[in-house]
Amino acid sequence: MRYIFTKIAIIGSLFFLFSFCIHSHPIFVSVTEINYNTKTKSVEISCKIFNDDFEKALRNAYKTKVDLTDAKLSTAMNALVWQYLKNNLSINIDDTKKELLFIGYEQIEEATYCYVEIPNVQSLHKMKINNSILSDYKKEQLNIIHINYLNKLQSKRLNYPNYSWEVNF
Repeated sequence: MRYIFTKIAIIGSLFFLFSFCIHSHPIFVSVTEINYNTKTKSVEISCKIFNDDFEKALRNAYKTKVDLTDAKLSTAMNALVWQYLKNNLSINIDDTKKELLFIGYEQIEEATYCYVEIPNVQSLHKMKINNSILSDYKKEQLNIIHINYLNKLQSKRLNYPNYSWEVNF
């Protein structure tokens, strides 16, 4: 009889712990990939952000309904995503702040992929990235940046309070 109660207690504890882990995740991370396209002379940028965190951050920042999957809201969601990116992502090339061109976003499984571009980049000697994506939502946020320039990959992890990285090529 004691064996049965012990087994039930263990199974119950595991069920409790498992259900807690499903509803929260202790890691808050985004990945930004920056690639220089030598053919088009442009810098192509993609940001991978977890859907649930991104929607909560957008709700908190703009105090409005957010549903990135609802096709009826696509115009409004594009505007929100673009505004958020402008406020939380900036790039200077050779000491000049560059205007980002918003391409759009898409959802793939649990992530939202946001796409921006910097056209007409003839030369690239130095880049400064400011990336505070989701840091307004969670101070524990990590933003991982990968830069691919002329087939050379450089990576950096940005987190509170340092959201900037300067790279020389």
